[in-house]
Amino acid sequence: MRSWEDEVDYRMVRQRIVPYHQHLRTKLFGPHEACVLQKNKYPYFEGHYVLRINPKYEQFYRSWTLYPKATRIFENPPVLRSVPRIRHVHFQAG
Repeated sequence: MRSWEDEVDYRMVRQRIVPYHQHLRTKLFGPHEACVLQKNKYPYFEGHYVLRINPKYEQFYRSWTLYPKATRIFENPPVLRSVPRIRHVHFQAG
């Protein structure tokens, strides 16, 4: 679970930037970038990373080879995603 401070900051950012998915799509991906790997700014646990898949290339998504020591690998279903239009995989780097 996020810390209280991270959750408050996260909600404030989401309210300021509308529509948030368009902002992220523009900010995250270059014109030919299929995915982006980032340390999660609003982590659920220590070492929390997110692999975001560019919607433009999502049709080619099958499986990803993550960092060999990755643990806690999961993908939220669309209804539980904070950004439903950008597919992303969470994991913990060991």
